[in-house]
Amino acid sequence: MKSLRKACRGQKGFTLIELLVVIIILGVLAAVVTLAVTRFIGKGVLESANAELRTVQTAVEAALGEANASQFDDPGGDGTYAWDGSLESSPICTVGDNLTVTAYEMMRTHKLKAVYTIERDGDVINGNPNDSHPDTTPWGGTKIQWNSDTDEWERAGA
Repeated sequence: MKSLRKACRGQKGFTLIELLVVIIILGVLAAVVTLAVTRFIGKGVLESANAELRTVQTAVEAALGEANASQFDDPGGDGTYAWDGSLESSPICTVGDNLTVTAYEMMRTHKLKAVYTIERDGDVINGNPNDSHPDTTPWGGTKIQWNSDTDEWERAGA
């Protein structure tokens, strides 16, 4: 036993307190990094929603421009469309006798993550990410809503 004590006397190492201080510092750094990353993810969700909205608005305007029309057809008579990105629900302009132009034809992708309310004149006035297309999911499950004052999506309750 005496020989073991003699062998350990000259060795240097970290004390328990020094190790605890290092672990606490690493924990604080991990917490700060986690908070910063989650903010970026939340901002990305909103940017994704705004990008999709701009894509929908561009497709709607392109359909009106292609048909040289100022309004879409109004088969339901209520003045709006609920468009989920499908051909069946797409706003339609009739040109001449048989030719039709749809917003669906102007889209590069047809898997929207929300259902958009579009007026006859082509304004996208609302979107509901909870009634999403069956092949996609809403933006990360984050509850977002349309703000008509800023014409952008925002986090619900913000």
